[in-house]
Amino acid sequence: MPKSHAFSSPTLQAEAFINESLSKASWLIRNLDRRADSILKVATEIVRHQEAFFEHGVFHLRPLDLKTIANAIGVHESTVSRVTSNKYMQPDLNTACENMSLSQHVRRAPARVTTTFGGDLRRVVRRGCVAERCQLP
Repeated sequence: MPKSHAFSSPTLQAEAFINESLSKASWLIRNLDRRADSILKVATEIVRHQEAFFEHGVFHLRPLDLKTIANAIGVHESTVSRVTSNKYMQPDLNTACENMSLSQHVRRAPARVTTTFGGDLRRVVRRGCVAERCQLP
């Protein structure tokens, strides 16, 4: 008795599984590319906005909020928030350590600076300088 076409053969099942797996893999790759693109756009805008900080150190740090970045790159603030969550940029802290006494100058930074970046800027900069063994004048 011949097999009914209502039941698919193992070959057709394998082909369906492979096609489904390829579709899922393509979806994942496309979304990872979109995520990388979003991270790059946000990071580029942050560096552009904080260029003086990255070149000259902590005294040139400007207040920066999600809305500024979102408007600049044309996305919603929540997108910028998700992109920046649990991500860090590592500037050359030797620049930040040059010609300054951390205990005096960073303490005078506006409160917005520490809260904008979600943590204690003094602790981060001090730890970076100690790690790199900066020699303060």
